[in-house]
Amino acid sequence: MTSQVLFNQFAYVDRLKAGGFTDEQARASADALGAALSDTVATSSELTAAETRLGIRIDNLEAKIEVSVARLEATLIKWFVGIALTMTGLISTAVWAIVKFAH
Repeated sequence: MTSQVLFNQFAYVDRLKAGGFTDEQARASADALGAALSDTVATSSELTAAETRLGIRIDNLEAKIEVSVARLEATLIKWFVGIALTMTGLISTAVWAIVKFAH
């Protein structure tokens, strides 16, 4: 990520020098802080872009989950109907056998 952090090195150097840093120490500190900020801090536009990408990925995952759930529901319904028909057949056969052999 390329960051565009506003960091006024001159004002930072002036503050450090006012606090007792030597000119060399203040400049080294400002350079180090400027490098750290530009390498590690995300800008608002970068965060917005990342949020958009994540939102799209989440939407895609939600769609895949919905499809998977629908397939699972269809499979469960097929199994349930198959088991219900089998049970009906078994019960009907058992009732028929009881009625036939009871007479």
